[in-house]
Amino acid sequence: MTNTLLVKRTTVAGRVPSTSQLAQGELAMNIADGKLFLKRIAGSETVIELGQTGPQGSAGATGARGPTGPKGDTGPTGPIGPQGATGPAGPQGPAGPTGPTGSKGNTGATGSQGLQGATGATGPTPPHQWSGTSLRFYTGTAWGSYVNLKGATGTNGAKGDTGPTGPQGSQGPIGLTGPAGLKGDTGATGPAGPQGPAGTIGPQGPAGANGSPDTATEVRTKLKSVDGSGSGIDADLLDGSHASAFARLSGATFSGTITAPNFVSSSDARLKSDIVQISDALSKVQALTGVTYCMDGQPARQMGLIAQDVQAVAPEAVTETEGVLRLAYGNLVGLLVEAIKDLHTELTHMKECLDARH
Repeated sequence: MTNTLLVKRTTVAGRVPSTSQLAQGELAMNIADGKLFLKRIAGSETVIELGQTGPQGSAGATGARGPTGPKGDTGPTGPIGPQGATGPAGPQGPAGPTGPTGSKGNTGATGSQGLQGATGATGPTPPHQWSGTSLRFYTGTAWGSYVNLKGATGTNGAKGDTGPTGPQGSQGPIGLTGPAGLKGDTGATGPAGPQGPAGTIGPQGPAGANGSPDTATEVRTKLKSVDGSGSGIDADLLDGSHASAFARLSGATFSGTITAPNFVSSSDARLKSDIVQISDALSKVQALTGVTYCMDGQPARQMGLIAQDVQAVAPEAVTETEGVLRLAYGNLVGLLVEAIKDLHTELTHMKECLDARH
């Protein structure tokens, strides 16, 4: 039996197809009157008429989804659509490589003067050196020349008007003891009083007049009476009596070395008169030159000053004996003290000027 249902058509109304016209299982339909005929195969071959076609039934329920069919062929490319709207800007792309250096442009016109800048901080003080009142600076490779900061002394100005009386000053220090007054007239003799206590030692009397200088022979003779040699006497070895004999040689001239623990001279203000402060001490010291030298007949090298230089600025420290100038180095102490004070005053003034500039 075949599983295929074949339908044949006839166009003659009321006509039944013969068995020869249909094969087994074939269905015939008379399209003129709508009748259906089927050739049966059970028993004998016959053609039977099927019932009239009923009214169309209601739609059946949707069947289960069948399996997905194979993918169809790609359809043809559709036509190009219309131009779309402009999309939003994309993110910033990475920086491109640096381009080659362009050629140098022309020099621009000079700009207008800028505003005055603020004053900079005070720079460090450069290396410098003082020499008296002269100053020089280090340039980084060498020292510059000294420049004297002390100007020339100006002429005296006209006398100013007398100023008003100032306020009462504070109590000043006690002044130096004045010289002894003249001896008064002798008073009438009073009655004898009781024995008083021992008084204090009075001040040293004024120095006597210098005697005539001893000759070299006389000096050696006197020294021989002390130590028997007459040369190189050591004051440390003198006892009381010998020291007195040595002291009595004051004013004598010696050539050689005298050794002593200290040399003391009288400097009591009560023994001095006509005291005058040394003026322009710094200039006087600057006029002197420290030197080293050898004395005639002595191989040892010494250090000191030239008496002629000192005589020009401080003649009080120089004496002349037998045509030879002799220098009292101890007398230069006062000159050096006043020179240091002058230098301190000038340095203080220059420091005040520098501070005022800054």
